[in-house]
Amino acid sequence: MDQAERSAVLVVRLWREAGAVGRGVVRGRVTMTANAGEARSTESAVASAEEILDLVRNWLDEFESA
Repeated sequence: MDQAERSAVLVVRLWREAGAVGRGVVRGRVTMTANAGEARSTESAVASAEEILDLVRNWLDEFESA
């Protein structure tokens, strides 16, 4: 596939769970597809905002370098 034709899909679903202390805990599920034309995708469960940001950053780095 030509580089100009590449596309990708990223879906981030977030929710807040009640925590023992403070505002609660952010949970999420990230579904990533590196090439929107392929049926293969990766799904990851995350337990914090930092994990979400790390997953998205790594996904973007992989997409840019491919």
